Amino acid sequence: MRSSQGAMARWWRRGLAAAAMVACTGAQAAHTVALADDVDLTVGGDMRIRLEGFERTVISPEMEVYGGAQEWGPAYRYLRVRTRLWGTVAFGESMKLNARLVNRSHHVFSRPGENNDGPGTWEFPDEVILDLMNIQLSNIADSDWSLTLGRQEFPLGSGMVFLEGTPYDQGRTIYFDGLSAVMKKEKDTLKLFAFYNNYKDKFAFIDDQNRRLSRGDIFTTGAYWTHGFKPSLNTDLYYIYANINDTRPTLGGFDGAERNFPYAGPPPQSDADALIHTAGVRLFGAMHEQVDYSLEYACQDGEYNRSSDLTGDMLDARLTLKAPKGTRFSPSLLLQYTSWSGDDPGSANEFEGWDPLFAGYPIFREELLPIMFNGNWTNMDQYRLEARASAGPCWKFAAAYAYLRADYGNLANAAGGGGGDSIGHLVSAFVDYAPTSWLKFAVEVAHFFPNSYWNGGDDSTWARFQTIVEF
Repeated sequence: MRSSQGAMARWWRRGLAAAAMVACTGAQAAHTVALADDVDLTVGGDMRIRLEGFERTVISPEMEVYGGAQEWGPAYRYLRVRTRLWGTVAFGESMKLNARLVNRSHHVFSRPGENNDGPGTWEFPDEVILDLMNIQLSNIADSDWSLTLGRQEFPLGSGMVFLEGTPYDQGRTIYFDGLSAVMKKEKDTLKLFAFYNNYKDKFAFIDDQNRRLSRGDIFTTGAYWTHGFKPSLNTDLYYIYANINDTRPTLGGFDGAERNFPYAGPPPQSDADALIHTAGVRLFGAMHEQVDYSLEYACQDGEYNRSSDLTGDMLDARLTLKAPKGTRFSPSLLLQYTSWSGDDPGSANEFEGWDPLFAGYPIFREELLPIMFNGNWTNMDQYRLEARASAGPCWKFAAAYAYLRADYGNLANAAGGGGGDSIGHLVSAFVDYAPTSWLKFAVEVAHFFPNSYWNGGDDSTWARFQTIVEF
């Protein structure tokens, strides 16, 4: 095993070195053919390859999982590959038919238990699904409205509240099933939507693995309005309603992909049905050609299982300082503060923690934190500083530092068990190299220093080398 892992590492190092010698070009990957007058077919695809590894302490710095001791051992290491093929048939400028197939599999080199067996693995060829299948109608009746019906991706705003429709498949898909309508004018954009996502995909038609994609069947609807007053002041206003029908058993049974929110102790766990109303506002713009900003606040109101009230909130503030145009390396600095409310242990039948229902994904670029907290952004404040630079059109560099703290360090669901509110310090670094428009490489590293939130916590390291090829 050591020799095969060493050979794999050498192969990736040689591949990265070879990629570094490729000249930057602007070649396009998609291919278009005319089927008839005003009928065009465009096809393409991409492959994302990730060689990833992280120490066991990433999952739980105090080396306890669900209250039991976790064995020390080799780091988790795996090669994960996602392949997508897509096609679009365009009927002039008025209608498009879109479809995309996706497959995601991985080979695990080391992990507790059997490396490539059990519910936590995705062995090749795994399953093939339709992650896009929709019809788009533009300028309906010569109006400013467009309509999309079917399976679609539908991110809103900065993605802090609404982006991920299938959080349990770990970056394979993010789709929503339903209907969206968009009205665009010079200074206004209005988005209306209604979606219903089943907790298991009904369009996995090759080697169906019957995977759980969310914590229940979810109906969601809402409106998102963007208005531009001027370049220095734009605003988003939104309202989102979600009705969650929990599909998990109340006694027995446990799916390793589950996010278990709100957390209710060690498995087996039962997440309640929920009704969640989310309203928010975002102000953003360019105060100066060298200063960008974004300020977003959202609040939630609702109930779990018709017995516990929900009153969570989220705040995200960003300020980006950029060097004047023409400055060598184009340096910039991001200052960011993000807060997700936590549940007050002194309140009965009320849950004040933020519910990241449609944002349970790596909001920040490194995946160490989403792995550690399983995408459950709640009971956390983050103070983040990120420096960025570029070298020519091909190379981009970034380094970040973040301090993390919890609103409540002694919650029953505070897995650290240390009793303090200081979660710890995170440092990360990223290098991106894009020699062409269809070939991209990235090296990403993060290291976490735990603090009083954890009971005798140990440092954690996560790293990934990624290649994306479009064809």
